Amino acid sequence: CLLCQNANKLGDSPVVYYLLGCISPCIPVFLMRQKIREQNGIEGDTMGDAIAACCCTCCANIQIANEIDHH
Repeated sequence: CLLCQNANKLGDSPVVYYLLGCISPCIPVFLMRQKIREQNGIEGDTMGDAIAACCCTCCANIQIANEIDHH
């Protein structure tokens, strides 16, 4: 649910992120994390986004939600 809410708040299609999440839960979190980082000028790189999305998908998804709410 949080994944779809985050996608909706970013102006993206929640359905696309949901379907990507059915393949692997890491993929949509990785894509959103990268998008948020680029939009808000947050330090980091693609490798860090991938590691966070794969190693702690739930935490990264919550970070995305907090960042969206902050901005």
